Amino acid sequence: MDNSDDTQTPKNVKEIEETARQLLYRFLQPDAPGDLAEYLRPEPEDFREVFVESAVERAREGYNAVWMQSPRPKGNPGQTVVRVWAVPASLLTDENELSMRFPNGYRAIAHLFNPHRIWLAWKFLAPGERAGMAYDGLVWRGDRFAWFPKPYRILGD
Repeated sequence: MDNSDDTQTPKNVKEIEETARQLLYRFLQPDAPGDLAEYLRPEPEDFREVFVESAVERAREGYNAVWMQSPRPKGNPGQTVVRVWAVPASLLTDENELSMRFPNGYRAIAHLFNPHRIWLAWKFLAPGERAGMAYDGLVWRGDRFAWFPKPYRILGD
């Protein structure tokens, strides 16, 4: 999928969050292309960039199986709001204000992430609501996103 409508590369965490929000908002549109999630599918080189060496093969094997099932983030009817939280992987290793937006399973496996990558979690919400469809595992690669949903299921013991 072409991402040429993005006019500039984000340079900080807030810009990455906004870029992700715009991208993820597309999933809530009734006319969203069916292959939109394929744009987020990790490329072979992503595994070495996102995970430490000891986790690369296990992540690759696990996500090959996940992507065979064609995961796709989707909201429920009435959910038109996208909230996004971006956190450097190095801050996901313990409980803090930033890591609390991610499932608890992250803390057990965050040491397997490249500490310099930015991970994102998000929710699709109805206006005025706090609860909604929650997703995680989006990673900023420096020029694009790759989606590694629920990495604690792939890399956890």
